[in-house]
Amino acid sequence: MENKYVELFLQLKNESQISWLKNPGVQTVITYMGHVWTPVSFKFKDDPFAKTNKNEFMPAEMPDWAGGDGIVSSEGPLFAAFKWAEEFNSRLPGAKPVKVMQVCSSYNRKSVYDGRDKESRRVILENGYVGAPCMCEKTASKLKPEEKQNYKGDECCHSGILNDSDFFPIFQDIVSADVRIEKDISKATILRMSNDEIIRLRNTCPIIRAPLD
Repeated sequence: MENKYVELFLQLKNESQISWLKNPGVQTVITYMGHVWTPVSFKFKDDPFAKTNKNEFMPAEMPDWAGGDGIVSSEGPLFAAFKWAEEFNSRLPGAKPVKVMQVCSSYNRKSVYDGRDKESRRVILENGYVGAPCMCEKTASKLKPEEKQNYKGDECCHSGILNDSDFFPIFQDIVSADVRIEKDISKATILRMSNDEIIRLRNTCPIIRAPLD
């Protein structure tokens, strides 16, 4: 994680941009990318509303860039992670630990789970960072040395994360874990479902269970 995100978080954590991120009260894994140049703001030479008010397109002249996945910059998911992790460390009632998982990172690759509870459910016990694989590694390994120089890792992108044959099994494992929400969030659809309906959804949802070609 880049220090600039930590510094910016410390500046903003008591302001409205951060304070409304309510702690979910359940162990959380936040997945992100950080190595793909991502536009975060745009500058215009002329007033863009002069065009957009007439339903015309106004191209940006000078975008500002930051690390991300090409669509979402890292600061978005990391701000939530920092806030909830800090709340867990400060023992906010109901706060649970957070793991941040960076896709296409070779650092600290391991399970997001720290062990099992007395009911043998996989649990996250502390905040932390883990790296996750990306299929661009396999692609690069098959290239000739001269081809690697021009390889840009096109698979590393926002839309490519859930289509990544190396990362998808990790995603399946996380979303199918037996995690129970302790807080009363009765407006949530999931709590209006019976336990049998939830289990059936977990076992049949094509997004979770469909094998990749």
